[in-house]
Amino acid sequence: MSTYDDLRRLMDGTLMGPLLPTSTVLIDTERDTAVAAVLAHDCPGAPPLEGPWISEVFRDPEPACRGIGSLLLRHVLWLSAEAGLPALGLSVTAGNPAARQYERLGFVRTEQWADLRIH
Repeated sequence: MSTYDDLRRLMDGTLMGPLLPTSTVLIDTERDTAVAAVLAHDCPGAPPLEGPWISEVFRDPEPACRGIGSLLLRHVLWLSAEAGLPALGLSVTAGNPAARQYERLGFVRTEQWADLRIH
């Protein structure tokens, strides 16, 4: 499956559940491109391991975009609180430096997994 197909399924709700209105995408209209996005979905179940879930956080790697991802994530957290969501979960790969930023924003570690593959 292509990245485009995965994104389409994410956006139309077939991959992780309906996209929440708190999701936000920042568009650079001069370049006609997305420079950052935080997508949140209404997944079945209850927090902390299920329920409302952030499925994607990204920002353009250009130095001029530094800090935009964090700003957008804080915005989505505020919108989610205003909407009355009980919590938002997210998953981050072990060793990902973004984990520190998520913890500074109030996320707490609840579980840790290791995925192993045999080739």
